[in-house]
Amino acid sequence: MILMTMRDYKAEQRAFQDLHQEQRKELTRQKQNMVVEDGNMIDTETGELLNDKFEINEVVSGDTVEKRKKGKAVKEEVQKHSEENGGFVFAFYETCKQISEQYPDFNQADLASLMFVGVHVSFGTNHLTHPNGKKIDKKALKGLLGMSRNKFTQFYRKLISNEILTETETGLVMNANMFFRGFEQDIPKSAAELQHTRMYRQTIKDLYGMFDQRSMKKLGLIYAVLPYVNYRVNIVCNNPTNNNEDELNAMTIGELADTLGYEDTTKLAKNLKEIKHNGQSVFKLVEDDNDSRSKYVIVNPNVVYAGNGEALKSLQILFR
Repeated sequence: MILMTMRDYKAEQRAFQDLHQEQRKELTRQKQNMVVEDGNMIDTETGELLNDKFEINEVVSGDTVEKRKKGKAVKEEVQKHSEENGGFVFAFYETCKQISEQYPDFNQADLASLMFVGVHVSFGTNHLTHPNGKKIDKKALKGLLGMSRNKFTQFYRKLISNEILTETETGLVMNANMFFRGFEQDIPKSAAELQHTRMYRQTIKDLYGMFDQRSMKKLGLIYAVLPYVNYRVNIVCNNPTNNNEDELNAMTIGELADTLGYEDTTKLAKNLKEIKHNGQSVFKLVEDDNDSRSKYVIVNPNVVYAGNGEALKSLQILFR
């Protein structure tokens, strides 16, 4: 709804009363015959612009005001959550398509290392940088990853050959279709059709530091399950893009094991349970009944979270 009022309402109301009777009639007539076109107020009878006489004020209901307050509070909660977890990068992937299909050169341990590299991109430029802004070159990257020379050589070759990293005169640049750090409106058009989530930088760094190269495969499970995580409620699903909670088809751990190529569901469950951050599970396994294959999986929002914040508090309660 749009309401036309005189500028500085109280002052102009007093001024209106001081006008000659004919002038008051003319202003009243103009107000009654006014239309707004492309932001301009026009007298429909004379074609005169009336922008200098009136202003447009938006009138909102009490319900709208409350909705805006709630929306602002939710947005602030997501921002606070991001700050507490060291900020985030956008991680891109194809929904319900195994990561191994997208990047067949990478084993599950490589996926863990790839996540770690991805959270080191700089804001806006996607260069690999240290927290102080200093560029991460090839030698520095090897040191960060903590790999042996041979393992790093193999891993680095995969990054370059798959065009995940590009060597430029200004430094190593991450492919923005995989990880991107910047404003959402600046996400590359080439990645616009891909599903994406927020991957929290400090959480991933902390987790990487807790695993040695022999156990790194477990950490790679985070990246492996991304295509199946519902973006609002962080439940691993068969239909992760569905935003109607009543229609979600939660994936059992047995189904997840089959999807990821685990022959032993018990082993997958054990690996999931062993990934912890600050004493809290990264994957919460929820019992459905006595069948060990029927548990379903919820992902800790301190690791990845794509929702607008409506379900964030409920998720935080589950993992506190």
